Amino acid sequence: MTMKTLALLSGMCVIALPGGASAQATHESQAVDTVRVQVVDRTGKPPFTRKFETLPVQDVAQFEALSQENAMEWVEVRTVDMSGKPPYQRKVERLRVIDIAQFEEIKNQDSTDYSGRPPFKRHR
Repeated sequence: MTMKTLALLSGMCVIALPGGASAQATHESQAVDTVRVQVVDRTGKPPFTRKFETLPVQDVAQFEALSQENAMEWVEVRTVDMSGKPPYQRKVERLRVIDIAQFEEIKNQDSTDYSGRPPFKRHR
């Protein structure tokens, strides 16, 4: 940078300093009542769009209180449907722990013994 541009930039900083300080003071008074939250829109393919939103503190506190009030233990269960040809259909389901107890598998007691000869002739 040349000396001329440095002098010009320093002059702009001196002029903008009093206005910037007052803007910062008003921003700090508003920051007491608001919270800045990052919101990520995960629809579509990456890169996801991220936005910063300013929310009132009361809304954030109310959201946390409601989530703790209805706090239940959730589990993510991954199921694979292996019918047909690959690729198999995979699903991720979010279930309460109470529902998981109902879906526990019982071991299959009727197991087939495949040892020995088959009941038909393979080659003629």
